[in-house]
Amino acid sequence: MSTRWRFVVCWCCCSQRLRRWGDGADMTKSLWFYLKNIFINPVAAAEGIATEKKQMASTHQPGSFPDGLREASWLSIGIVLVFDLLSTLLLFANVHPLVVVFLPWVLVIGVGIFLLGKLRFSDLGIFPARIIPAILCGLIIWCIIQLLAAAALFFLQGKTSWGSVMPGYLVDQLLFFAIAEESIYRGYLFPQLYLKLKRARHFSAGAYWIALFLSQAIFSLYHLPHRLANNTPIEDLPFQLVLLWISGLLLCYVYLRSQNLLVAVVVHALGNAPSIIFSHTTLPWYVITLIVWTAAIAVIEIGRRLSFFTRKAD
Repeated sequence: MSTRWRFVVCWCCCSQRLRRWGDGADMTKSLWFYLKNIFINPVAAAEGIATEKKQMASTHQPGSFPDGLREASWLSIGIVLVFDLLSTLLLFANVHPLVVVFLPWVLVIGVGIFLLGKLRFSDLGIFPARIIPAILCGLIIWCIIQLLAAAALFFLQGKTSWGSVMPGYLVDQLLFFAIAEESIYRGYLFPQLYLKLKRARHFSAGAYWIALFLSQAIFSLYHLPHRLANNTPIEDLPFQLVLLWISGLLLCYVYLRSQNLLVAVVVHALGNAPSIIFSHTTLPWYVITLIVWTAAIAVIEIGRRLSFFTRKAD
């Protein structure tokens, strides 16, 4: 085999392995195996590529949900959506804010998901053994956010200065808003719609992507009453709803890549309350959003390569 074809086969081997969403150790081992065989037995290596492509085509899925995932009933899904909508409509009524906060927990999650759906915390991607990794991941992401924010401020202003931080807002996000929305829309609605559509005759082929896009579209529309209650201009609503939909898709990515819903909760909370310790009033909102997602994606991808998220759930 000529040097040119050896290079082509080598490139194919590397590209096939890099496309797989395996952990870093598996990828390194496989790359070493293929590179070694390129020069020893290139024909066998080429045959191995063809075999692996067939296996990937038959077994590869865009993402994976928790093992032993239970399937809820359509009644449970309907109750969750109705109760969640009612909780947002309370924004137009003169009720105490705590009622709006606790209603999703009591009715939506407690009744709709656990009582009627008969699901467990593990079905939502929440495991006790993964709490500490989620906290560590959140701390690392927060530190990177501070570094990137300082760099952005220095680039735009030529200097940085200390600012005021409101940790209470971040705590509210972690304990109430972010964890409730992640449990409902990423931990519950997305996988449950996937399970339902997978058994449907006309939607089974694209069940994963339909469930992904549909569940996050519902997540986006869920924020519509909140935007109207805050007197958001009508012309700005489509743009904001599209941004929310994209944010939902990215949070699904965070959940599936980390295999830990609590990591998505932390990223969600930091997205709403980045808690930057520098004075950042001059930073545009899209710069802050870019900083948060850059830090989150970098930490998650590096964590995957280092097998940080592969600890088994107890």
